[in-house]
Amino acid sequence: MVKPPEKPILWFTTSEAWEETATPGAEKEDGSYFTPTREQAEAMFGGLYRIGISDDYPLKRFMRITLESRQDKRLTQALITTAEAVGSNPYANWWGTFYNVPRGHWSALENCDKEHWQPCILEEAVARVSHVHDMAVGEFTEADVLKGVVTKHGD
Repeated sequence: MVKPPEKPILWFTTSEAWEETATPGAEKEDGSYFTPTREQAEAMFGGLYRIGISDDYPLKRFMRITLESRQDKRLTQALITTAEAVGSNPYANWWGTFYNVPRGHWSALENCDKEHWQPCILEEAVARVSHVHDMAVGEFTEADVLKGVVTKHGD
């Protein structure tokens, strides 16, 4: 959770690989947190998804957006360290915005099938993610799925 005056960032990557840093933490039965493996995350969250956005959508580079967000410099450094430890390059590949990306700017919706990204139909993603969510907590809407697909970090 981002606390004011910091602004939440909606992150994007130009990397073809799944960004391991995008995997959300999960809570164990004993209340402790862990970072699931890619396979665990896929099962827990109904798949791994990404959207492609149109080239004209205004995104900001990693360092610029973190500065504008008023993110604590220690957190920025921790993100860099974590990213580099799992083979990511935030300086070259990470972009962000402070705004939701309207569907009209989406150029693709894809699901990760092991190591490859496959085109995905939104309604299928909603059904897969809703099924997993229903088993865990009950009510779930298309808006929740869209938010989950689009906002991997920052909320």
